[in-house]
Amino acid sequence: MSFIQYFDAESVKELKQVQWPKNSIGSRIELFNDETFFNNEFPKCVIFFVGKPKHVNAFELLRNYLYGLYVHHQAFSMADLGDFDISQEEQLPEIIKSLMSYGCIPIIISPYKYVAYYNYVAYCLAETNINISSVDAYLNFGSVAENLSNNNFLAKIIEHAPNYLFNLTNLGYQIYLNDPDEISSYDKLNFDTYRLGQIRNSLVEIEPVMRNTDMLCFDLSSIRTSDAHHNDIPMPNGFYAEEACRIIRYAGISNRLSSAGVYGLEAGRESKDLIMLSAQLIWHLVDGVFNRTSDGHLNNSYLYTVYNVDLAEQDMQITFYKHNFNEKWWMSLPANNGKKRSQVIACSYSDYEKAIKGELPNSWWTTFRKLV
Repeated sequence: MSFIQYFDAESVKELKQVQWPKNSIGSRIELFNDETFFNNEFPKCVIFFVGKPKHVNAFELLRNYLYGLYVHHQAFSMADLGDFDISQEEQLPEIIKSLMSYGCIPIIISPYKYVAYYNYVAYCLAETNINISSVDAYLNFGSVAENLSNNNFLAKIIEHAPNYLFNLTNLGYQIYLNDPDEISSYDKLNFDTYRLGQIRNSLVEIEPVMRNTDMLCFDLSSIRTSDAHHNDIPMPNGFYAEEACRIIRYAGISNRLSSAGVYGLEAGRESKDLIMLSAQLIWHLVDGVFNRTSDGHLNNSYLYTVYNVDLAEQDMQITFYKHNFNEKWWMSLPANNGKKRSQVIACSYSDYEKAIKGELPNSWWTTFRKLV
């Protein structure tokens, strides 16, 4: 029996009866049903909403906004599974694993960011090492001894056995909102953190981080209240709406990203501008997916220019690869007996600039520490 039995698709069926404008998402999105399995034609992106039955009205409003946005790609391929009752949460890992095995990118929408834990477990079931990026004002590194919650789901991920987490990156945390012990825990585990101000000073530096990301957890608390009103949690500081859309598009355009979640909508308490922004975040994520380009093989001299940089003080050499068309950069790390994943990671032009000045790029060093 397929996992479709766990979803309520009535809202999707009703909205599919609406005469949506030509080229809108509503005119192109499909209902993910048993025929999808029968025809073996799986969409590239699959969206579904995880919450309690009372959240359906809020989900329906978000769908209305999302379905009204326009598609700009002939290859657009997206389906809506419907609404999933959070009381069946133990089924989520198998569902997500199945979707990924079909080549789909699951996009989860939920008020509860701890649902990201079940997203991670799906990778464990598939025995796949991954990098997680969390766009959040909070580190969510609370006590692992407590029940799974929004405050400790990342700690639960780290403690999960068997563990397939290679790297965890927080993007946009605000230092005054987080316990210094939690920040220290990130450092001790060789995980990466980027403060809000650090990112806003150079947003383009986040693109390589997203290029190294397999699973994205995007929490709406990372956006300032002036751009999207949070009724429960006032956030005077945070990303501007356009910055949030740019960050999530970086994730979508990455060839590695295989699942994502947008979290933080609270039914009945969110503002309409926050719901519309959520729809636009989903649009930017999906738009990124359908703008992906093949990076090809790094040893392809037509696609890449290779730069070998000697660092005299470190007595080592780093090889950089620059794509000749999209101008994205990659850099090599030393071999490690094949115990970890690929030793070539995404980087930025600024990493190359540091290397030619004799400085070891921070992203090289933080990744190397995880490999040894």
